[in-house]
Amino acid sequence: MDEQNKNGMFTYYKVGRSARIFPIDYSDNEFAALAGCDVRTARKVLGIDCLKPILLKQLCTSEVKSEHAEDGDEVIPVPAETARFLSAFYQITQKSTEYRRIINRPENVSESTKRQFTTELCQALCQQITSSSDTSNRVVNDFYRRTLFYNNTFNRAVLEDIWETQLLPKYQILRKLAQQVPFEMQAQVLLDCLQQMDNAIFYLSSQPKNSPKEAQKAEQELQGILEQLLSGRVRKRSGGNSQAVYQVYNSQVDERTSMERAFRALNAPGSNQVLMTASRDAYLRHLTEKLSPSPMEDAYKTLHDYLAFTGYELTEEELNSYITDQCRRHCQQIIDSVTFFPLEKNADAPLTEKRNYLTDLIDWTIQNRISGIFQNFEADFQETLHLIRYLNAAQRFFRQHVCQEPLLWSILDGIPLQKDGVANASATSRKYFLMFSQYLQNACSVLYPDTPDIRDSDSEIINFQDWLSERLFQDGLAAVMFFDKEDRFNGFSSSYKPENILHAIKVCNTYISDKQARPPIEQVLQMLPDIMTVLLCQLLKHILDDSVSECRDYFLAFYSWLQKVSHP
Repeated sequence: MDEQNKNGMFTYYKVGRSARIFPIDYSDNEFAALAGCDVRTARKVLGIDCLKPILLKQLCTSEVKSEHAEDGDEVIPVPAETARFLSAFYQITQKSTEYRRIINRPENVSESTKRQFTTELCQALCQQITSSSDTSNRVVNDFYRRTLFYNNTFNRAVLEDIWETQLLPKYQILRKLAQQVPFEMQAQVLLDCLQQMDNAIFYLSSQPKNSPKEAQKAEQELQGILEQLLSGRVRKRSGGNSQAVYQVYNSQVDERTSMERAFRALNAPGSNQVLMTASRDAYLRHLTEKLSPSPMEDAYKTLHDYLAFTGYELTEEELNSYITDQCRRHCQQIIDSVTFFPLEKNADAPLTEKRNYLTDLIDWTIQNRISGIFQNFEADFQETLHLIRYLNAAQRFFRQHVCQEPLLWSILDGIPLQKDGVANASATSRKYFLMFSQYLQNACSVLYPDTPDIRDSDSEIINFQDWLSERLFQDGLAAVMFFDKEDRFNGFSSSYKPENILHAIKVCNTYISDKQARPPIEQVLQMLPDIMTVLLCQLLKHILDDSVSECRDYFLAFYSWLQKVSHP
């Protein structure tokens, strides 16, 4: 009956005139039970003009009909790959009187009705094969999902359903809600929507267009789907006679049984339902693995997850951790941008392997809220960020080329001071202590709002030196460790101590008081860059703490509302 080939395939010779091509195919009784109808009706479904020719292609002419058989007595197979499709076909025909005519009187059914039937059949199949609750048919679902997303008719029907059931209703909700808010808010929402739509239209207009094809009839489209499901079957002629043979991959059904041995056992008298089920699964699993996911399958999975809220729901603790991690990454980019250290590859986000609509929604929320917060921060502290960036660059240069002080001054003189309207930095290092003093005041106003101003408004002298030094040390150390930047500061915990900060503040006050003083350049670069960078870490940590809470509360409210809208 079969002979082994070296390429992992075996040749199967069909035995006898029966409805089954392979032993794992469905009998009329099995198909009737699957479809939920009697055997006579099942045979009528298989004999429909648009289905029968495709199914009979798998057989030889001599097997289809005996010499003396009457019309309608053909042996029509139900290949294992087609059972789900044929069952869904029958079930959709039962939705209306018009659809039932597709079985009984197809010549009386209009083309528009047949086309609508085809669309509903594809949509029903899509719903079945993407259902997360249907775990009992996982292998079948995987095969259908992998195969059908290569079919244009199926893809078109699936997307039509999303346009009709998802996009248009959301537009109606948007318009209704917009009419209930002030006009200026409506205008802003319209602007946001139009911008997104214009971007989408421009993107689509710039993509290669499909060549126009002659429209197929609904029956041809159904045949195309059935042929797609059967495309993995390899049928040949045996020598010069009319006998058909089939090339079958010799999958491992279980630890002891190959597909070849399973075929032999299932052809023998007696039934073994366990072996039958395992063999069908192994066969479909191989066909699935042969195909790579189509671009449409990948795109639809993302779209489906977005619409269906698939996956588990996060606890508040997991949500806080996830948002905090994303915010930390954003802050690390700011820190690295002023210290000239490349952004390190951080550990993957905790939910990377559990991507679903929920995690995508969190990412979207962060991008739209957290990014805006830090962009405002960068705008407000733009001059200070420039200053820190230049001082860090000069510090690195000074440590490498300490003897080239004139060149170093040329770097420091290039710091822009937009706020003061000054084109270049002062030629004296005293100016840097003044800028540090102002930065310290601004930062402390944010970090310690309940304490008095740390500077005298008249003399610009820094007060509360001991308390401030200790507080900046403790909070600075926590912020640097939070952002995993200890290595950046080269032994930060041993060299950056309260006494170092206190000494820098006292030196700063000395040169602020003496308007003629010009401190040695090494004092500027040894004291200020690290203190100012650590202070930046503290500011970012402070903003992050507030932002995580704000983002979490917004997200929970948004997600709760979406659940009500999507699942009323």
